[in-house]
Amino acid sequence: MRRHQYYLKDFYKPTIYFLNLDKPRAQYYDWTADSFYWITYEEWLSRTQNALLHTVSRNLADYETRGTLPNLEVKWVVRHHTFDWENPFHIKNLINYYEMLYEAMHDKIDTYGYTLLLDFERYRRMARLSPVREFLLD
Repeated sequence: MRRHQYYLKDFYKPTIYFLNLDKPRAQYYDWTADSFYWITYEEWLSRTQNALLHTVSRNLADYETRGTLPNLEVKWVVRHHTFDWENPFHIKNLINYYEMLYEAMHDKIDTYGYTLLLDFERYRRMARLSPVREFLLD
């Protein structure tokens, strides 16, 4: 009877087995491009007319577009990738992801990400940390 209970269970609710054919890959982040997505022209009109901020431009020439007017799409920038040295959240995340950023940017010397890492090293030298704090930062 005990063996049959498992046979019945497997018959009515079989065990699910997953087959992973593709090996997981590390995600790639483009640290030099702005975060954006494409929206339709009608959606752009509604967003710009109902915008509460005065910094949102209502001029279509200020936006990058693709296509023609019946199927026109507008590039809606969500966030410009800028770094604020006075924002503790930015500094904390730069320290947390420093190794990943360095691996991604060490050979791309003409990018903003590489310049950001050089600025961090410059500020680190200017801070003249004690040996204990230097060890913790490392």
